[in-house]
Amino acid sequence: MACLGLAALMAIVLAWPSSRSRIGVSLSGDQLQSAWVDLGSSAGAPDVSSVPSLTLSIDLPRSVLKGREESLGLAVNVSSESTVPAIYSLAAEVISLDADVTPPGESGQALRPGTGFEWTIVATSAPETAATLLVRLRRHSLEGVTEAERLMLARDIALPVRTVAGLSAPVARLAAAILGLAGSLLGIASALSRSR
Repeated sequence: MACLGLAALMAIVLAWPSSRSRIGVSLSGDQLQSAWVDLGSSAGAPDVSSVPSLTLSIDLPRSVLKGREESLGLAVNVSSESTVPAIYSLAAEVISLDADVTPPGESGQALRPGTGFEWTIVATSAPETAATLLVRLRRHSLEGVTEAERLMLARDIALPVRTVAGLSAPVARLAAAILGLAGSLLGIASALSRSR
């Protein structure tokens, strides 16, 4: 019974979802008009007078379980008063030295209402894992050539890393399976010995 109880407890901890938090960042069009980097377009520095106001919403876990896939999301909302020029796009990436991030590298999308990004992060060490979220706004010519970009957000994220009795999620799953199997076999053996 003790083996089965421990196996069930470990299974509950492994299945229990991490609590979530949401961070909002509002950026007005006026804020986004400065700090553009010219990327060598022959047209020179772009006219950024029509940059829309944006709200970034970061959805992330308050803590993560070591070795288990956890989700991290970014939603981008455009101000209802702003029109979205087709010449803008967003690029986002999550960089971490002590966690595995999927997809790796930069992802890009056209800027439009409802633009969003999603990553899976797996902490590989405890007691904390760190990551950096980078979001860039890019302006393109009518021919689709990238003229300039602006770093909109560089956010450091520190996530406490939990374990299951000091075990990572994959090892805890194996331990729970072994305990469950051992408990079942001991229960069967006990039942057979009583019936004799």
